[in-house]
Amino acid sequence: MDANRSKLDKSYKSLNDFKRKFTITGDLMDELIKDGEAEEVAYDKEGFNTSKRVLEIRMKALIARSLYGSSAFYEVINDLNETLQAGIKALEDGSYEGLNLAFKDFK
Repeated sequence: MDANRSKLDKSYKSLNDFKRKFTITGDLMDELIKDGEAEEVAYDKEGFNTSKRVLEIRMKALIARSLYGSSAFYEVINDLNETLQAGIKALEDGSYEGLNLAFKDFK
């Protein structure tokens, strides 16, 4: 991470820019597998493919934390929080209003 910090800083001017544009490359995933094997963690292709999205988001969140601070980790990792994502969608598309979940006094 530290070896690429200046490149990342130049490529992504803000956390939002990083969240939109940064992706975990195949090279990074290959490096993760290699590091795991060096620690005697056997590569399990099926398990890896099942967990790939989670691994990618977690790696992205860790990089975000290193670049932008602790709160950046949570902004990225929350992509895995299905309940939160459903709530955000309901607020954005207006479907929350039709659910009658809150007392009228709260509006």
